[in-house]
Amino acid sequence: MQELRQAVLRNPLVYGPYVSKDLQATLVTVDFIDEQVEYGKVFHEIRSLIDRVDDGSVNIRVVGDPILYGWVGHYLPETFQLVCAALLVTLVMLFILLRTWRGVMLPLLAGLVSASWALGICHLLDIHFEPLVIVVAMLITSRAVSHSVQIVNRFDDELELLPANADTSRTAARVALADLFRPGMLGVIADAACMAVVALSPIPMLQKLTVLACVWVMTLTVSAVILTPVMLSFIRRPHGMVHPLNCIPLLNRVLDLATAVSLSRARYVVLGGGFLLVVGAGFYSLNLKIGDANPGSPILWPESTYNVDADAINNRFEGVDRMFVVLGEDGNRGLMKTSEALQAMNSFQRFIEHSRKWGAPSPWPTCCRRSTSACAKATRATSNWATAAPSTAAWWPCSIRYPNPATSRASPTSSTPTAR
Repeated sequence: MQELRQAVLRNPLVYGPYVSKDLQATLVTVDFIDEQVEYGKVFHEIRSLIDRVDDGSVNIRVVGDPILYGWVGHYLPETFQLVCAALLVTLVMLFILLRTWRGVMLPLLAGLVSASWALGICHLLDIHFEPLVIVVAMLITSRAVSHSVQIVNRFDDELELLPANADTSRTAARVALADLFRPGMLGVIADAACMAVVALSPIPMLQKLTVLACVWVMTLTVSAVILTPVMLSFIRRPHGMVHPLNCIPLLNRVLDLATAVSLSRARYVVLGGGFLLVVGAGFYSLNLKIGDANPGSPILWPESTYNVDADAINNRFEGVDRMFVVLGEDGNRGLMKTSEALQAMNSFQRFIEHSRKWGAPSPWPTCCRRSTSACAKATRATSNWATAAPSTAAWWPCSIRYPNPATSRASPTSSTPTAR
């Protein structure tokens, strides 16, 4: 053990990056092939392995993309419960405010039809539905409910102006569709155009999300704008109410109060208050933090197991969220042996070491320089070594991979669980 301790202390590639400075923790990294890894399976296998070996004598902490998405899948049932609760609250509010079953069921039908069409089309386009997209799905479904509720409200307004006869429902539905078709289509097209702007992002996940959102919104043209008045035309007794509680007078009083304030001298107070809010919000926006500087992932709560493990690893090691700097050129197998490449690596490493915005740099550039020097000495000693030597990038296995353009590129790590 003493020899192992001294060997660790003498090796800069191990002491610090893989063994903590206080010699109380060690780091184990595992790489996966992104196209072949199954996050859910990896998560359950690693958790079961930890349960078998964890006897309380050591703390085992695991982070990485497979673990993160594994926790997301683990909490997915709770997410669906929240979605169902939000849907139930929406239906209760519609039932109380509109006082008709058509005001509850038809918006729900519009949301279900648009969701089924959008998910089916995305399946045909081979677009996967990520668990993190549930929030966007809820927002789009709420837009379907909103369009349908507007048509139902206009239908009820037309019923009050028409006499009760056999053609009342068809006439009211026809008028509602004729009056709200163009503004409804304008709203749908505007929503789709706003979501299409996200496609300009170079992130593939956001591009797929844009396709899903645009398809979902465009289905509202049929499920909400057209289907709702068609279903309203089949109602036989449109004048009946389910319960006697009428909240419309109360809402009208609130709106009348807002109108009176806006038309009286108090409007200057409203204008001044709004101006102060805008100025104050603009002032505080200057100190807005872009991104999340906390360890772990903003997807989960700060006190979650994943974020606690990430914080513990960051306190002892160089950091969980690493950035790999890739230096290479297609077709140039000897690039890493040139003096220009080694000088660029050395300058960049010194810049990182003296910058307070970065964590500890990796010692692989130093190893690459030493190995390049060793290869050069071996090449001068043996003529056959020069023809059989592999690419110098093999001396940098954890950080080097050749990109398509001949440039230096930085990319974050992925699919790398880290255990301590």
